[in-house]
Amino acid sequence: MSSRLLAECIDQLDQYGFSPEFHAYFMRQKLRLMGSADVAAGLVVLATQEEAYSETASQLLGMLLDEARMGLENDSSNASDFLEAVEVVIQSGLEAGALQHTQLMILAALYRRAALPVPQALMLDPASMPPPPETEDIDISKSLEEIAADVLSDGGSANDLFNVIDEMLASVPEDPRSALAHHLATMGSPVFERCALYMLLAGTEAVQEAIVAGLHERLVKATLSQHTLSLLPMIRGWFAEGPIRSGLDGLLREARRRTTPAQADTDVAPIQEIVASIVDGAGTQSIGILLKQRTEVSVAMILLKAGHGIKDAFVVPSEDNNGADVEPIVAHLREEADAIDISYSTLERLLEGAFHEGLDNNGLPAPGILDVVEACHLFELRPQKLALDELFDLADPENEVRGASSQGLGRWINDREALSRLEYLTDSWFEDTRETRQIVASGRTDRGIETAIWKYLESRRELWARRFLQTAIILHEDERLREWKTLTASAHGLISGRALKRIPLMEDMVHMTIEAAIAEIDQSEQ
Repeated sequence: MSSRLLAECIDQLDQYGFSPEFHAYFMRQKLRLMGSADVAAGLVVLATQEEAYSETASQLLGMLLDEARMGLENDSSNASDFLEAVEVVIQSGLEAGALQHTQLMILAALYRRAALPVPQALMLDPASMPPPPETEDIDISKSLEEIAADVLSDGGSANDLFNVIDEMLASVPEDPRSALAHHLATMGSPVFERCALYMLLAGTEAVQEAIVAGLHERLVKATLSQHTLSLLPMIRGWFAEGPIRSGLDGLLREARRRTTPAQADTDVAPIQEIVASIVDGAGTQSIGILLKQRTEVSVAMILLKAGHGIKDAFVVPSEDNNGADVEPIVAHLREEADAIDISYSTLERLLEGAFHEGLDNNGLPAPGILDVVEACHLFELRPQKLALDELFDLADPENEVRGASSQGLGRWINDREALSRLEYLTDSWFEDTRETRQIVASGRTDRGIETAIWKYLESRRELWARRFLQTAIILHEDERLREWKTLTASAHGLISGRALKRIPLMEDMVHMTIEAAIAEIDQSEQ
């Protein structure tokens, strides 16, 4: 059964590629794929063999690893089991001698691409697995320069080069990886200096320390660019107190002693439009920014995630500079994710809140945020906590809702017209956690399940007040005042202790939470 499912899925991907048709098929089958140890074993074997389907199997394994990473973030039931099954197969392959350097690097790169920690089993061990003879006399500088030349000649960016190097190093143990990071940070070309900044945001603490040391050497040799110096004060603020922040502080002090303080670009950002999606039930929000400057057109994309901050960020330049190939990205976000226009000031506040959320959870923003900061001239961004009070201030700047009477609040909370208009925006607003699935799976009666879900949601008042307010801010900018009042009033009701059953948005959430749990349980059992 599992072998037929795997063969069918590989055939679908090989035939249709990453098309909407395949995506729809994959989303229907992903829980079955992740729930099978045989599928995990088959994919690892196929992805590491030089056979016709190895590349397709590798792509499919990468997609499932990415789903597993999202599953871990969202408390999905199959994520841990799937990752454990993959690691068991990898360990078995190592013990059987079936996995060598090349295969380990392939698998480690897939983990790295999916933003998952690379299993220790995939780390190259020179003691037990000597490198191939042809790598013994390799010239690191020459190899990196050749890789850079290949990437840049294909139209790639410094970020593309970083991703190539980052994946190549995914299976390299920390000490040699740190040594290579230090070497890269001291190389002459500006493209390597930029790669060093990406590594500073993406590496382990040992790699980060190596990068800071390398940048310091560039400063001493007067080869550290003024542009990088102008970015470092902002980057420094993204780090929590500790050795890396202290190292950056020392670097900046030395820079002030040796050089004239660098000034960030103060020109007006070439922004044409900014759109933001509604925050979904998992706390994810997408932002798209269309940029036009003279003949250059590009789109900046940012993904925010509650508890993580800035999960992804990148800039897509137009290949022919007329924008025909990138403008649809923003249009798609507007149409498919119900994205709404927001102002530059709101963009800044959302990003500052996301920076702080990452800092609060010991996480750094995605390296591509550097490209977005430059493209959008967001050089003054600093982490700023967006507590509930601040969210209320943004959503209700005139205190119109918070200052209303209890009767007025009740009318807005129960506004049927507003609730009807909100339905298509809030269809992802439900809880899908291990706890809610357990409540549904173990419940004896519908009434008992519903009572237990209501009790569970009592502990989630602040979380959903934040979701309501984050959405209310967007709707207020779009002048959708009726829906804005209902969301803001509902958030006020959550925080002030109004009974959950007297907030229709929460009542809808109970039913959707139960339906989601039943659907996932049924799909997992198929």
